[in-house]
Amino acid sequence: MSDQRQEPAFQLFRLPREKHILDYVLAQLCEGASPEKHELAETLLNMYRTSAGFDPSALSKGRFRRLKAADFRSYLSTIDQEIGELLESKPYQDLIRQKNAEDPLFAEYLQLSTAIAEHPALSLVSETEHFEESTTGQDTPELLLLLYRKQPGFLDELYRKEGYEVFLRRYDQQLARMHHLQLQFRLSFELLQLELDASRGISVETRAQEILEALGKLLSTEKSASLQREILRAIVRSALLSSTPSQQLAVYLDHLENLLDELFRYMDAARMKMLTLLAHYHMKAGRDKRLAWLEEAEAEARRTEQHDERPGFRFIRCVVETDAGNTDAALRHLNEAEHLIYKTSNRSLAARNNWVKLCEFRTLLYAVATLEGDKSHLSQFSTLRQLAEDMGHHRKEMSVLLQEWKGIEYILSGDDEDARSHFEKARSYRTHQPDHPWSIIDDFFVASLGKSKKKAGVPALRMQELEEPFYSKVCTQLFRLFSQSRDKIAPSKQTEA
Repeated sequence: MSDQRQEPAFQLFRLPREKHILDYVLAQLCEGASPEKHELAETLLNMYRTSAGFDPSALSKGRFRRLKAADFRSYLSTIDQEIGELLESKPYQDLIRQKNAEDPLFAEYLQLSTAIAEHPALSLVSETEHFEESTTGQDTPELLLLLYRKQPGFLDELYRKEGYEVFLRRYDQQLARMHHLQLQFRLSFELLQLELDASRGISVETRAQEILEALGKLLSTEKSASLQREILRAIVRSALLSSTPSQQLAVYLDHLENLLDELFRYMDAARMKMLTLLAHYHMKAGRDKRLAWLEEAEAEARRTEQHDERPGFRFIRCVVETDAGNTDAALRHLNEAEHLIYKTSNRSLAARNNWVKLCEFRTLLYAVATLEGDKSHLSQFSTLRQLAEDMGHHRKEMSVLLQEWKGIEYILSGDDEDARSHFEKARSYRTHQPDHPWSIIDDFFVASLGKSKKKAGVPALRMQELEEPFYSKVCTQLFRLFSQSRDKIAPSKQTEA
């Protein structure tokens, strides 16, 4: 059996990363120390505080030219050993207790716990009631339940005369509230994983819908105004993971608009995102109001130097102009978005997703323009597909989108048989997304290019009723122009026959 040496865990990692704590540790370590030891300890603690995943054993000796390699290793080992001893010292533990006591409610918990150990239960009735009122007022049932769990003997004495049922009712209320708060936290936190998956093109729609419904139930029973705002934000996030965000948000958009000033008063960090959301999805507000919201969001992004958001603003301008029927303006904003994406010159996940979105929007707008008689874009469809394929290889649904875009190109070139084959194949992958705009596009063209052309009216009507920004407008135009082009071809074939 080979002798494998394993690096011991560093005592350094047991320290909190707060600067004032680490300054205290540095002062204790370097009292009467040599300049070399002081320099090494200061560097060690600074890097631990500022660098995630810092490994002390990887600290380069090259930083400390005055130290020999053996002295360097010796100082590192000594400093870490002294940190371990300091962690067990009473002054350090008093400092940590003082830090924890900065939270008044936690300090009250500690004081009451100490008093319970030292005084008769019935002498602490008023203190216990005050703590119960404090935790209820600050909505922290977890701390009250912790006290209950840790002090069963105290509770036995306190409620023996009054009756245990009084306590159990109170306990159940706090337990139910804790479950409510923990569920809200869990759902909100789970959205982080779903958002990451969605950025990689993984379908998360089913789970996002479940979370949205669960959050809706929490919102309907929540009485705290601050938590209502937090739940509302989580609802918006879950709705944006749907293939039809506008439908999911419909019942909340007017409410969000009415709450705009109040939301900004309490949640200034969400200001830009909320304005962007309304500009993108609140179609009933009209073009001018949507653009005004977007102007305000862009001003906020400039103020906070969030430059990576700029391509997204151009996409939303494209969406708003498309909804207003201004195709030329929409294409101009896509050109601006392309310039901004290219300017960033990076291959981050967000940048690659922006390239894919650019190709998708252009494909649909170019198809409409081509059917209207502008043939100048025909040569660009294959370039768009190639760019999207290069930038979207991380996206699970990319191959399906490429099938659909190739189907559109076949339609524009008059190759209906190959077009139908591509749309049928794409549709077979979207059976779990019946309301996805591209699923409706697949249904329309499969019907239109098949024998039952009258059935194409059903998906065309569904697209209109979907009321999804950009897609409903541009696809309705696409369907209408395609049907008109085929209606013109049919009489000419009859004449030839």
